[in-house]
Amino acid sequence: MNTLQAHVNQLPAEDNLLFTWQFSLSRRLCQIMEANSLTQTEFAVMVGISEQELDDLIHFAADPPLSLMARIAALSKSDILTWVNSDG
Repeated sequence: MNTLQAHVNQLPAEDNLLFTWQFSLSRRLCQIMEANSLTQTEFAVMVGISEQELDDLIHFAADPPLSLMARIAALSKSDILTWVNSDG
C-alpha cells in the first residue's frame, strides 16, 4: 500500500468521502481539458472563472458550490461527475 493510500485509510469516513469526491472532480476537469485540447487558462476563461480558481479545484484547495459545477458542466458541454445515491 502506498503512503497516500495509507493516509487516506486513516481519515474519518466523512473526510475520506470528501477526498474521494475532490479527487474525482480534479481528474474529471483534467479529462475535459485534455479531450478538448484546452490549457488551464483557456478552460478557465471558457467557464468564466479565474485560472487560480480552476487551479484550486484541481489541487483540492476549494469546495465549489453546485452552481459553479452546473455552470462548468453546461459551458464545457460535459458531464462533471456521476451522482449516485448511496443511501439506499
